[in-house]
Amino acid sequence: MKLDLNGSWNLKGENVNITANVPGTVLSNLLEQHLIPDPFVGRNELEVFKYLLSDYEFVREFSLLDKDLKRVNYLALDGIDTIADIYINDVFVKKVENMHIRYRILLDNKILKLNNTIRIVFHSAKNYIDSYEGSPHITTFCESEEKNPVIRKAHYMFGWDWGPNLPDMGLYRDIYIESTEIGYLDSIRYDSVFNSDYSVCNLSVKSYAVKVNDAKITFKLSYDGSLLFTNTYDFESINEVNYVINNPNLWNPIGYGDANLYDLKIIVESDKEYFEASYKIGLREIKVDDSDDEIGKKLEFYINGNNVYLK
Repeated sequence: MKLDLNGSWNLKGENVNITANVPGTVLSNLLEQHLIPDPFVGRNELEVFKYLLSDYEFVREFSLLDKDLKRVNYLALDGIDTIADIYINDVFVKKVENMHIRYRILLDNKILKLNNTIRIVFHSAKNYIDSYEGSPHITTFCESEEKNPVIRKAHYMFGWDWGPNLPDMGLYRDIYIESTEIGYLDSIRYDSVFNSDYSVCNLSVKSYAVKVNDAKITFKLSYDGSLLFTNTYDFESINEVNYVINNPNLWNPIGYGDANLYDLKIIVESDKEYFEASYKIGLREIKVDDSDDEIGKKLEFYINGNNVYLK
């Protein structure tokens, strides 16, 4: 079960108490409601910057069913920016500090009820970097904020030649509750190994998951609508499948051939639950030649045996 927490939230801060949209940020919501001027016009950036020196909280309510309270529940955040404390029913759940990763947070069912409140307190990124007292050996290309490398946040948000210095905060991708009896898929990795003339590809696919209970996992590989392979295994935290593909349709960069893609579908199911994930994967070989040459060392890239000029 996936409970969508996108939509209408309450956004509170210093002199701010509004209904906000999620996915959304402090500035995107203030701008939508005409509470700040457009920061990309003239010198409005300087006026808007003061709003990012305060902390804010996003708050909303959500409901669960009795059966959900008997399952394993995760809070999933696909994009949260950046320094925030998360509370459910006023119980501290987790502190997050990285804009660049997805979070899946295991929730203690003891804190969950049929009717719940989630509150996320965001802390000013500007105040955070200014108060940082770690290593002084910091290198940055950003001219507006010397300490911006100390935070795991998109550095352009601290100002660039093309953009303003406005280190925003908020929920910029989906947020939801994932309630499960079998677990969830976290990620996949695939490797393709070829023979000398690229007529045979040995494809290895690994799925990484969090397993809660027993289930089956099925891998289906297709190309251009035609099913090539289907394999079913017991669901584990790591599952691996290997294929031999004759005359593979290779992925190539622009100017070197077609960018062919295969369709990979992974299905996890038990007698009580079913979910699937779909991926596009390209079969290609990438090699780097950094051998010695007449002036030092090479740095040449070969994709599917072709020496590709990169810039």
